[in-house]
Amino acid sequence: MTPRHSLIALAAMMVALQAQAQTTGSNTLNRVEVTGSMIKRISAETPSPVQVISRREIEESGVTTVDEFLRQNPAVGAGSLNDTASNSFNSGTASIGLRGLGSAATLTLLNGRRLGAAPTADPNTGRSTIYNLNAIPMAAVDRIEILKDGASATYGSDAIAGVVNIILRKDFDGLAIDAGTAFNDDGKHRVDRASLAYGFGESLAKGLNLVATLDFNSRKPVRTADTRDDVQADLYGRYEGSFTPSSTSVPTGNYYTLSGSGSGTFRQAGSGCPDANIIGKGLSTAVPLWTTASFWRAGECRFDTENDPNAQRVGAQDRVGSLLRASYAVNDTTQVFGELMLSSTKSVYGRANPTRTESRTVWANADAKLQVFDGLRLPVGHPDNPFNTTIGMRYRFADIQSQDISETRNARFLAGVSTTVGAWDIETAVLHHYQTLDQRVTNQLTVQGLKNAIATRSYRFNGQTNSAQAINDLVDDVLTEGVSRYTSVDVRATRELFQLPGGMAALGTGAELRKESMSVQPDALLASGGFIGRGSASASGSRNSGAAYVELQLPLLKQLETQVALRAENYQDFGSATTGKLGAKYQLGKAAAIRSTYATAFRAPALSQINAGNVASFSNSSNPEDPLRCPVTKATADCSSSRSIPAAILANKELRPETSKSFTLGLLLEPSRYVNLAIDGFYYDRRNEVNRPSVADVLRNPTAFPGGIVRNPDPSTWLPGVPNSGPIDYVVRQFRNLNRTIVAGFDIDGRVRLPLPETMGVMELGLQTTTLTRRDSASLPDDPLTSDRGDEDTPTNRGSVSAKWSGGDWRLSGKLNHVDPMRNTSVTSSVCKRYTDGGNPELCGIARWNTVDLGVGYKGFKNLNLSLNIDNVLDRKANYDALETTSFNNQYHSGRGRYFSFSAKYKY
Repeated sequence: MTPRHSLIALAAMMVALQAQAQTTGSNTLNRVEVTGSMIKRISAETPSPVQVISRREIEESGVTTVDEFLRQNPAVGAGSLNDTASNSFNSGTASIGLRGLGSAATLTLLNGRRLGAAPTADPNTGRSTIYNLNAIPMAAVDRIEILKDGASATYGSDAIAGVVNIILRKDFDGLAIDAGTAFNDDGKHRVDRASLAYGFGESLAKGLNLVATLDFNSRKPVRTADTRDDVQADLYGRYEGSFTPSSTSVPTGNYYTLSGSGSGTFRQAGSGCPDANIIGKGLSTAVPLWTTASFWRAGECRFDTENDPNAQRVGAQDRVGSLLRASYAVNDTTQVFGELMLSSTKSVYGRANPTRTESRTVWANADAKLQVFDGLRLPVGHPDNPFNTTIGMRYRFADIQSQDISETRNARFLAGVSTTVGAWDIETAVLHHYQTLDQRVTNQLTVQGLKNAIATRSYRFNGQTNSAQAINDLVDDVLTEGVSRYTSVDVRATRELFQLPGGMAALGTGAELRKESMSVQPDALLASGGFIGRGSASASGSRNSGAAYVELQLPLLKQLETQVALRAENYQDFGSATTGKLGAKYQLGKAAAIRSTYATAFRAPALSQINAGNVASFSNSSNPEDPLRCPVTKATADCSSSRSIPAAILANKELRPETSKSFTLGLLLEPSRYVNLAIDGFYYDRRNEVNRPSVADVLRNPTAFPGGIVRNPDPSTWLPGVPNSGPIDYVVRQFRNLNRTIVAGFDIDGRVRLPLPETMGVMELGLQTTTLTRRDSASLPDDPLTSDRGDEDTPTNRGSVSAKWSGGDWRLSGKLNHVDPMRNTSVTSSVCKRYTDGGNPELCGIARWNTVDLGVGYKGFKNLNLSLNIDNVLDRKANYDALETTSFNNQYHSGRGRYFSFSAKYKY
């Protein structure tokens, strides 16, 4: 039986169990505030699909961080940010995106209030606004609620795909100490953690409640070379750069004759290259499965980048986080409360040794001015040039070690008061969130340093270790500093209004005032373009905004509850936005109900997109032909199909907010107290997405992007009789309202508690899946929608089937996880069609991913709980993905192999 058929069978079994289950008397449930509504209610009553995850579920999963747990949820898709590897813009941060719409379209809340955006200037799609989950200590989390529909009418900007609301602990008595460690079957990917929680209030009738937590988490680094056993290195992987001697930049050097600004012709390998690394000696000239048999050149020295002792698949990380929450009941109707959350994360990622080739490198500085380095070219007479002419070299600086070091710090303070005045329940609070992100990339080659080293012969390019002074003169550290501040004041009020046939109508209303600011600044050398081939990112801006909202809960009939919400916002920089939501839930009987919502939502342009800021980069475009010069000159410089073009990504003060419409329709089945099943369909139509056009978009549509192509102003470079027709200096990729995305599908969430005799314990089954029935997108306003469902990053089906038995002092659990296969259509011409193996598909694909997890818990010792979890117990290798530099897709697959997690928790 296939995993998909297993999921369907379990869903059917849940319904069939109605005949076996014995119903009992109804329980009285407390009314609570649930994500998606400001009015307190019972969670099962809400018209919106809300998934509630308890602290017990989080602890029993064996995960070590909040983002690791959320990433397992089938509704979480592409666009989430993983912190295991370094990133040029936001190393050390982690975020979550629902429905594959990116992190920027998913709002993250803490106790129902916003986090401030992390101080990053990431221009990549879906990452303009990052809510850093690393700021939240794991020990402080009580539960997580995931709202799976548009929610801007309740919470404002960014809640296009939904909301992840992380609820912190507030009712805890006693002292709890928790410690654990995790690692794979090779002893790698180790994470050590410890936490302390202390609280009182439930056992004291003095009106004071206090909870304090302290959390430590330490992750050890993992070298790329140590992941061979856990990443699929066969088939495509062996021949496309993964665990192969794929690089011609080697510690002993390769020499090339010069050919303009491009790649030269191989002459000979430098002395000292081991025979095992030379093509035609230790390495074959033919590459198996490739259509081009002579792809590798005889005599050339090669380097296996995956065996670089400095290259890391996972960086080291140390986290410290704490929470202090206190509340005091002034009297029977008034309570004051406060929260202080502090955290810091230091991440250190080992980087491969720097390399340079004979080819010209072109990039732009922070002012979009062209920077050029002609390549590593040794003049006649240089001690490492054995020729009587200037010679190009491909070289790996093996004596230069580099690291990417990022440090994030968070301080979030909240103070408020809640009271009852007449029929009104009122709460008001002030919030301030301060974050910093300091990123340092050590020992990077500078333009002036390398030029001086070549001219003065102070650095030798012969594979030998140079002096510390020679290395220091060659490199410098790349520095970027970011700061963000978020302050808000809000007031919320709810009350019952009048009696309706189905119960009391209720009203919720409120208002907010917010101020946010961000600054991301590179150091002077980076901003000036002083590092070879390295662009910079900067952003600076602030804005004020305000909002007012109202919500009505109307039980029009005994079987029918409706929800109406409306929110109006005004932003200082782009103007106003109004969003609304309609919801309804109709009880079909005691055992079934249907629910539906329709909502409009919006996302305000990020400060880095609409205020002063830019990102200097370069693009390896697949078709960078100059639309003006290529038809005339036919020259390689104007018509090359594979060259790097500098680009400047600029903010745009004329941006409009993104908008979306969403619709959900769900069926709830609860035939007995043993069975719960929810099937919720969803549909999102997101428009005016803020994005930057690609270099190819600008070159193909110059009239659509006026000013997008910046040319050499020197008249001597112009075409005859054509003013301003010089070669392209760089391309401007200014943020615009461009994209549209439609996503549709359905979620299944089911739980069965088997009616076993009491002496046999308790058996629970679970089912959680997400199926995409549609995912269409368009990159430009006039482009037609095209489907990418089932393509890279968009598996059609993802889900899990779980079982848990508990009895006496023991708990046993198991889970089958499934991710559908995916197509890599983006690489069909550059990778997949090179292979001649008839068993391979024409399109590069990523195979389905099925893994099995097991867990056991024991609480037979007084006050002590022990647990062991084994993820991927069958040691399934991560499927090869030709699009990923890590060789696998870390959104959906794991490169850890069989993974063990141990924990011990003592509560007094």
